[in-house]
Amino acid sequence: MVLTAAEIAWIGFTGATLANGAATTIANLNAETLVRKSQFAPNNRIEGLVVAMKASTQTKENGLEKEVSVGDYSRLESITRTRESVVIIGHTSEVRSVAYSPDGTNIASGGGDGTVRVWDLSGRALAKSTGHTSVVNSVTYSPDGTNIASGGGDGTVRVWDLSGRELAKLTGHTSEVRSVAYSPNGSLIASGSYDGTIRVWDLKQQKQVTQLSVHTSEVRSIAYSPNGSLIASGSYDGTVRVWDLKQQKQITQLIGDTDDYVNSVAYSPDGTKIVSALSNGKVRVWGLK
Repeated sequence: MVLTAAEIAWIGFTGATLANGAATTIANLNAETLVRKSQFAPNNRIEGLVVAMKASTQTKENGLEKEVSVGDYSRLESITRTRESVVIIGHTSEVRSVAYSPDGTNIASGGGDGTVRVWDLSGRALAKSTGHTSVVNSVTYSPDGTNIASGGGDGTVRVWDLSGRELAKLTGHTSEVRSVAYSPNGSLIASGSYDGTIRVWDLKQQKQVTQLSVHTSEVRSIAYSPNGSLIASGSYDGTVRVWDLKQQKQITQLIGDTDDYVNSVAYSPDGTKIVSALSNGKVRVWGLK
């Protein structure tokens, strides 16, 4: 197996050392498994599992891209072809949330550095918003793609245009906002918080119009039904709850395992099912009557 330095990158327990025109190797490994990502053609790469048997190296100089000796290699497994990825660098802390614009031309991200950023698909920065005074936990685009809503550790929900200008600051939560979601018609934003409440905000009036408070612990995720009449919420209390916005009350409570909490919820496109992601490693799909 002969690849050039430009054709291969290794991810694993120990760094690889290789040279242009030289065979690849894995340093100081014996029958250990690494993930290999090799680019063979523009915009595509092969991803596979490599088992290196009796591999060893003797570099002429320290560092990457130096000549190496090559041990014995066994087989390639689990080969799949994927599109070439783009790595976007800009946040100065962990990235906590990402969202595609509805037309698929931009990406929004929210980070532990307290910023909301907008990028084109090549990774070029288009906007940076710095209004939040703590981490940004959630970002989402409005249905028409003209605005971005964010929920932060400062307890606020904020709305931004695509240039990064703040359009609204919505206050009322008494703890971190963990999740935000636009209604399908874009007139409302719902937010779920560590204070255990779900709040619904009218964007035109820039004020809270509904507060739903039944969860006994933090609300980690919320989602509108496709027709906008219901909200599903998932909580650290282990329940998924469904709320009727017109009646402003809970209409369904879904309880799975008693030893887990709910990290995320989503509606099926036809609104007849809810899927939940659980802390115990399970995914549950719930049918709604």
